[in-house]
Amino acid sequence: MSWRISLQFITLLVVILPLFSGTGVVSSQLEDENNDNDVPVVLINGTKINLKSDETYSFYQGYSLQIKGINLENDRLWLELTLNGESVKDDVVHEDDPFIYSRNQTMILNITADKIYSNPEGELVTFKPVYQYLDPKLETPKLNNTDDPANNNNSSTSVNNPENNSMNLTTIFTVIGMITIGIIVVYILFKHTS
Repeated sequence: MSWRISLQFITLLVVILPLFSGTGVVSSQLEDENNDNDVPVVLINGTKINLKSDETYSFYQGYSLQIKGINLENDRLWLELTLNGESVKDDVVHEDDPFIYSRNQTMILNITADKIYSNPEGELVTFKPVYQYLDPKLETPKLNNTDDPANNNNSSTSVNNPENNSMNLTTIFTVIGMITIGIIVVYILFKHTS
């Protein structure tokens, strides 16, 4: 009789444990995909950004975009992309033209200058869609849904600050899984002892 309870318990664990440890499996698959050059990892997925002519927009992994000049008559703008302060690309684009940066045949940034606005206070350019892909030559940033690379100013809100992730999804599922398994074990033991 006890081997039967043990067999049921082991079967139950084999069935239920993968359900609660799925986030770990996804995480390890993501790490494996990061090493596969054929599958780009998206850091920014088609969002919209606004950039004034006197500002710099900070992306993940140390990339920054700045408007160097605007020609309102021809709807053109001069953009410069830097990596940790060093210029990696500059180009003149029109409205609705993409600005694409690739390194070693890997696309890193693909943004489209959507609209140029001007008023007496200065110019504003909207970029959409904006895509940033993981640069495999640089450190992989730790991301969560509330991170905005433009707010990353090396303070406590930094993307790479692990203190921002005190209770992540994996921890929550692990706790829920352990509680559920505990309840199931108590139920099985109680059912078979009475």
